[in-house]
Amino acid sequence: MSRRRLLIEALIIAAALAAVHLTAIHFYLYWRFSLFDAVSHFFGGIFVGFFLVWLASFRGPLSMFSFGLSTLVAIFIFVGWEVFELIAGIPIERNFASDTLIDLLADAAGFAMAFVRVRKKFNL
Repeated sequence: MSRRRLLIEALIIAAALAAVHLTAIHFYLYWRFSLFDAVSHFFGGIFVGFFLVWLASFRGPLSMFSFGLSTLVAIFIFVGWEVFELIAGIPIERNFASDTLIDLLADAAGFAMAFVRVRKKFNL
């Protein structure tokens, strides 16, 4: 998988994420279905995975170290997003802890999916 291919796949996922988010806003899906934001987090995790591996590819050949570093950065991004939601004033519901956990698990699942795809292509 070339750098260009990684970037293209990341941008395709970003476009899908934007489409899901805009549709969810338009049809009030985030408010109608309490777990709908997990879909956005899943796509976000895939995007972060592809994008971070794309960035890591500029350091040289991809290695398990690159993937490990990408994983650490992804964790900071995912937790940072949850902090941002808190600071931005997104209403806190009674199930805040479980909702945050589900969001982080969806982020991680998306990231893992991207990781598996890239790992297969690079035979790591």
